[in-house]
Amino acid sequence: MDIEDSIKSLEYREYENEDIQYLVYFFDGDENKEIHEFLSHSEFYYAIDITSITSNSRLLTIISDPEVYKKYYNKLDSLKETIKKLLYEFSGVTIISISIKPNLKKFQISANRYVPVITPWEEINKFQEILLRQYRESNESIDYQNIESACKMIMQKLAIIIFDIYTHKETEGRSVTERDYKNRLHAYIKSELGGKANEKIRGFTLALIDFTEKSVNQPYDSTHSLNAESLIAESCVISTISIINIISIIENNKKASLTRF
Repeated sequence: MDIEDSIKSLEYREYENEDIQYLVYFFDGDENKEIHEFLSHSEFYYAIDITSITSNSRLLTIISDPEVYKKYYNKLDSLKETIKKLLYEFSGVTIISISIKPNLKKFQISANRYVPVITPWEEINKFQEILLRQYRESNESIDYQNIESACKMIMQKLAIIIFDIYTHKETEGRSVTERDYKNRLHAYIKSELGGKANEKIRGFTLALIDFTEKSVNQPYDSTHSLNAESLIAESCVISTISIINIISIIENNKKASLTRF
């Protein structure tokens, strides 16, 4: 977090951890869910008020997770007053002013646009919601690895649901057990999107499947930067949801065709 980007004239320091932990603990109850969530997803920084005659006067800057900031945007003034009052009551520190800002380094505009594809399969719908929530909340290496694992699980579940050994015969001699989700998905796409007319969409979908499978199965490289890991995870999310969308369209078209006859 680069506080200097937003506050250039004062030296800000991270607020005493005990004070903030007390606030989080104090509001850990059903009746205080909102402020507890806000505090738990924020970082606190202070500067001594050099214009004050006492050493206990401070300026406070709170840097919040973008999603939390957005959620409580209309309640920021009341949150400021509550935090100011509690800090004074148990630490004797007078907060002259509080500034609340979103942590723009965690902001990913594309992540806010992703939405789950509504499919005929409730299990797939539910896992998409979980995947997108994981992605929006991710900021550590382990988070990105978990996203890749979640993408793999969704692909495996999807392949189990849609693959029919008697219909999707274009396996080219490859194993199509439940573990071989890529081969199952390939056979499904080649069967359902056969013919010259579907050549482009078929090639595109097969490439998406190959990319996703390679991404989620690659060994973890500890030399990757967080930016690289984030990019890989985001790409997995995009390709997974795209595959789900294409297959959902295929299945809906099949149902529509059946109802016409």
